[in-house]
Amino acid sequence: MLIQEKTGENANKKLKIIIMFLTPHAATGLYLGSQVNNVWLAFILGIMSHLILDMIPHGDKNFADNWPRKTKIIRLSIIAAIDLVGIIFMCYILIFNNFISLTPSILAALVGSILPDFIWGFHEVTRDKISGWIASNILSWFHDLLPDKASLIKILSVQLSVLAIFIYLLIK
Repeated sequence: MLIQEKTGENANKKLKIIIMFLTPHAATGLYLGSQVNNVWLAFILGIMSHLILDMIPHGDKNFADNWPRKTKIIRLSIIAAIDLVGIIFMCYILIFNNFISLTPSILAALVGSILPDFIWGFHEVTRDKISGWIASNILSWFHDLLPDKASLIKILSVQLSVLAIFIYLLIK
């Protein structure tokens, strides 16, 4: 997903790249949920999978830090909406083609796998203290564990690989 941002007095366009989509997290959650029958275990595995995937450098460190508050809220809302449409489309294709059925465990793992980003987004929009503590002390720890200096090609390769692996595991 690409977002253009005007910066500087001349309003030169600076390209900001936002890489870690929710769709690879969701595909991972769908797969994990399909492997367990316990709803709570599926939910916890979904959250854990998100945190593990967030350890992989993916180019979105501090991407929205310099955006004015109103711009940040609008852009994060747009990004979340596009991600949710992608997840809904992926689920629809997988369900329509009978690769998965939406069991409670699959739904729980799906929710768990995307919840950390919604907690982070909720904090960014509301400045809530509880979600802020979770974002700062838990989510950021996993996100910042490895240096984030990968090239765009490597970042996209990792994203597409995670998505492809878990979709393959779901349809095989």
